[in-house]
Amino acid sequence: MICKKNSTKISGCLIVLLLILITFGGCCSPHYDAGSFLNFGEIRGRMLVLYDILQVNLDEVQINDVRNSLLHNQSYENARSCNDETKKLSDSLLTMFDRHIMERRAGNWTPVIKSNNQKDVNTLIMHIIKLEEAKSK
Repeated sequence: MICKKNSTKISGCLIVLLLILITFGGCCSPHYDAGSFLNFGEIRGRMLVLYDILQVNLDEVQINDVRNSLLHNQSYENARSCNDETKKLSDSLLTMFDRHIMERRAGNWTPVIKSNNQKDVNTLIMHIIKLEEAKSK
């Protein structure tokens, strides 16, 4: 027992315990989440394939499917605590996707535009995945 009854040091002991609770009670450390890692890995492949399809035609079903998956990932990340950087990157990914789709609806993609968009998506998702991997160490 840290604090003994009838001890003259009870008040000092309580202060130490209170400081420990204050210090570690509100502490928030990011942790690795296999769900995040798998979700972003899966959505990466689906987005890159969709971008290949979009160069040929607009497939609204697949666009909506990928967007719904991005919204699901965003909701998942927002529900996790101590996850600010991944939340921001997830938001950025959805914004990027929406911008790419809006640009594609405005006109066809050239091979260079498609390639650049795929590189942007791949770079952002790989950054998210590496961030999640770093949390496991």
